[in-house]
Amino acid sequence: LPFAVAAQQADIEKTLFTVDNAQSTMLIKGGSTVGSWDADVTVIQAEIMVDMYALQSIDGNADGLFSLNGLTIPVKQIQSDGNRMTNNIHKYLKENSHPNITFTLSETSVSPNPGSDGKRFELNAKGTINAAGASKNVDMVLSGELNDNGTITLSGVQHLGFSDFNIDRPSAMLGTVRASEELEIHYTIVL
Repeated sequence: LPFAVAAQQADIEKTLFTVDNAQSTMLIKGGSTVGSWDADVTVIQAEIMVDMYALQSIDGNADGLFSLNGLTIPVKQIQSDGNRMTNNIHKYLKENSHPNITFTLSETSVSPNPGSDGKRFELNAKGTINAAGASKNVDMVLSGELNDNGTITLSGVQHLGFSDFNIDRPSAMLGTVRASEELEIHYTIVL
């Protein structure tokens, strides 16, 4: 019971944030034998708890300042330049049987960015991405900033591959056009 009371007290000291999709961007970039392609993630659903007092006064590495109540990206909210490309993305991500991409956070560590007057920090996060019915453990490094209007901006680039999620690389024209294995996820998320 004392542990449960301590856990509740720790949650009381944290502030709940959600993603501001109007100000946030997430872009999936890939390549192929004939050029590059990209797709926009238009909706990111997440609830993130942040220990704002500790974050604003951080002077060294600190664990557990961020916790995630869940992050979901509806596959149908990933859009590309044309309907054909968008439909192919949805098909390869197995939208019918796995309509959401999820991220589960397992641990975080925050360190201050020297010389930023306490407004900038680096967030190291470990967790699991689940997409197309497969899971991939990831280590992420995010740049963070406390904004004057009370929001938090997190940005970074995550490198993944089709094979991480047991997805065969897309191809067209009898296999003469084939997607590259590597994917880059560029994001700027405003909480």
